[in-house]
Amino acid sequence: MQGTQAGPVGSTATRTPSRPGRSNRIVEPEGAVYVLPAAGKTKLTLVVGQQNRKEIGMAKAKVFIVDHDYKADYKVFFVDQSYKEKNAQIIAGGELVDHDYKAEVKVFIVDQDYKADIKIMRKNFPR
Repeated sequence: MQGTQAGPVGSTATRTPSRPGRSNRIVEPEGAVYVLPAAGKTKLTLVVGQQNRKEIGMAKAKVFIVDHDYKADYKVFFVDQSYKEKNAQIIAGGELVDHDYKAEVKVFIVDQDYKADIKIMRKNFPR
């Protein structure tokens, strides 16, 4: 299978073409392989050789609730069932901070689900 260039001009890193439901693999010249997640997954796997395998998960997001929607990165709506959650992994398990300058993610709580970018259960919202 022939790879395509993936990186800055002059880079020798290659990746295999995308296939639905499969991961893309980027191969660095030193032998390190980064396995990019398939759609909907949140973990990046770093493989160096056969013995050393490390998964890099998403870090805990520092979340701040803003008072106007135009200041927010995401609009959030609370749902009652877990199957209705959408993009919840962005802020789930995160930490609520007290100032906007400490935040990595700024959210605005909306009152209608069609306005929301993130739908999350209250128990999964950062505390």
